[in-house]
Amino acid sequence: MSLWVKRTLTGGGTLVHYSTQTDGQGRCAVPIGFSPAGQIIATALGPNNQVTGPVLSANTWTHIATTYSQTNGLSLYVNGTSVGSTALQSNDVPGIVIILTLGNSLSGGGCNSQSIATGTFYGYLDEFRVYSRELSAREIFALFVDKTCRDGIMNGNETDIDCGGSCPTCAVGKKCTLTKDCNNVQCINDICANATCNDAIKNNGETDADCGGSNCSPCGTGKACSGARDCVSKSCASGICKDKTCDDRIMNGDETDIDCGGSCPVCGVYQMCKVDLDCATGNNSIACLYGYCQPVAYSNGTYSFWPMENNAVDIISGLNGEAVNSPTYVTPGIAGGGYALKLIRNNSQYITIPAYKSFVNTSFTVEMWIYPTILSSGELFGLFTQCDTESADHSLQMMIRG
Repeated sequence: MSLWVKRTLTGGGTLVHYSTQTDGQGRCAVPIGFSPAGQIIATALGPNNQVTGPVLSANTWTHIATTYSQTNGLSLYVNGTSVGSTALQSNDVPGIVIILTLGNSLSGGGCNSQSIATGTFYGYLDEFRVYSRELSAREIFALFVDKTCRDGIMNGNETDIDCGGSCPTCAVGKKCTLTKDCNNVQCINDICANATCNDAIKNNGETDADCGGSNCSPCGTGKACSGARDCVSKSCASGICKDKTCDDRIMNGDETDIDCGGSCPVCGVYQMCKVDLDCATGNNSIACLYGYCQPVAYSNGTYSFWPMENNAVDIISGLNGEAVNSPTYVTPGIAGGGYALKLIRNNSQYITIPAYKSFVNTSFTVEMWIYPTILSSGELFGLFTQCDTESADHSLQMMIRG
């Protein structure tokens, strides 16, 4: 049996009376009531036995429950907590239909009540239930919690009104004692805090603790994911972030395009790149131009191309220029990545190509990008020169004037 009780006067009184007659007599007993001092008492028959609980406070709702089985005997619960039991106990009750009377023993004052002072109960009763089996301690506690967790009052072991403790978890901004009092967020300074990407809890739309989702950083290998965007590697398989590879059909790691560039195999024509080495190695006619691997070809004539990607190699012929007075290569280059050749005039730095085709008596085009840092007014600065080693007065120059 389970019921809620709110006493207005202390002392004795009947909570539950049963009898085989409507006037309260016949075979009758008082299974739940109060002692003259106001203690809550539950009784069993055959042999007589009882469990005595505490005095219930006046003007306060209290949950009372009793359970019985031949194995466990009679148990009494107050506010979801056991206050005692009889252990192994038989129960001599009528084998016919009985009548339950709440709050009074009617004319059955002579019924078996043991230490209960029978009489009229003064106060309120609510939610009286009778079950056809022995409820467990967990189920009894749930009956108590179910009521107190929706009464609009902070009571029991709640940390805020109707939440925390044994009640449902509290929302952000509510009071708490432990993190378990909060709805999937941390309890900080006794308040349920906002979800963050470093609270060691899977929340905030994350796919794993503190990573994934649209609010936090991508997850590392082995973490839970729902899609490629949840993973650093951009590879999510069967709900788990996988390590990046050069054959996962995903652009990840230091790749410049899908499964190529960087530390992976070179990219093909028109795939994305950052430097020439993302496109080709050795002597071929593919270069990284404006972020894409592109063929280097003109309509006619022999041609050369020095992209100055940290060396002076002609990627068409493979001919390597020689650096004089240690010029350097710096980043970024003209396309926003890669290298550019840096020359310092005062150090007489330049690149020389000792043997190559003569441009005498032929048409040609020379093209380059330049980025002057100092241009003295009126002075000439050489950009490209070809000298005839056999004739001192034969030379070809491209220059700019400051």
